[in-house]
Amino acid sequence: MAWQQALLAYVDMLERRSPMLTRSKLDLNLIGFVWTVDQETHNTITVEFYDRETYRDFHFTDHSLFDKACLSKFIPLLNYPS
Repeated sequence: MAWQQALLAYVDMLERRSPMLTRSKLDLNLIGFVWTVDQETHNTITVEFYDRETYRDFHFTDHSLFDKACLSKFIPLLNYPS
C-alpha cells in the first residue's frame, strides 16, 4: 500500500538523520503510528496520525520504557514489560 511505503520511507529518513539513536515502532495501523527513541536514560514516544485535520500529533518523555502500543482514534494505549 502507498501509505505503508510512505511510512517506511519516512522512518528510513529519520534513521539516516540520527543513526546514533535507537528507534522502535510500537504500533502501525490505519489511524497512524507510534514509535519510540531510546535516549539511554529514558525514551521519547511520538504519536503521529495520518488525518492531521482531525488529530494532532504529539510526543512525550517516557520514563516507564514502554515497549508496546495500540493506537485508536480516541487514545494510544501503552504497555511496559512486567
